[in-house]
Amino acid sequence: MVSSLVPPKIASPNAIGGAADAARMQRVVGFYEKLPRGKAPAPKARGILEWYSLRYMTGKNASVMRA
Repeated sequence: MVSSLVPPKIASPNAIGGAADAARMQRVVGFYEKLPRGKAPAPKARGILEWYSLRYMTGKNASVMRA
């Protein structure tokens, strides 16, 4: 019961703010810094089926009715 009241040692590998935690957080931050920012580029059609799909089914102005 007393052991639950005693805080962990600073040199412990499970201590918050240890060197291992800082190195892990630096890797996570580095990963997210490399990700692209902003909007994703608009998809380009590379064939007649992709063009039709982008134009009428999944594009910006997708509709069942032809424009």
